[in-house]
Amino acid sequence: MFSLRDYQSNLCGLTVEHMNEGGAPCLVSPTGSGKTVMLAEITRLYREWGYQVVLAAHRNEIIKQLAASCKAHCGEPVGFYTANRMTEDRGIMVTMMPTLARRKEAV
Repeated sequence: MFSLRDYQSNLCGLTVEHMNEGGAPCLVSPTGSGKTVMLAEITRLYREWGYQVVLAAHRNEIIKQLAASCKAHCGEPVGFYTANRMTEDRGIMVTMMPTLARRKEAV
């Protein structure tokens, strides 16, 4: 599990609070500020509350990074739903935006 910096914890808290109020926040943070770590923390919180989490990105490298970070931080296996890799349904799934666009039945 990662140790978050104060600013990361604050951003995660604000993001989750906004999402729980029905909002759809866009978390923007500079390069090197730990966006993947923050996303892994938000994922961990929602998994603790019993939700399935689907993370989507536009590049394969980012998908791999998200999966590795979430697996390390959340301590559970991560599933894949991409054109090249399909795994069984899991509590945390990562996918590619183009895959979702082509396979509308997945959403």
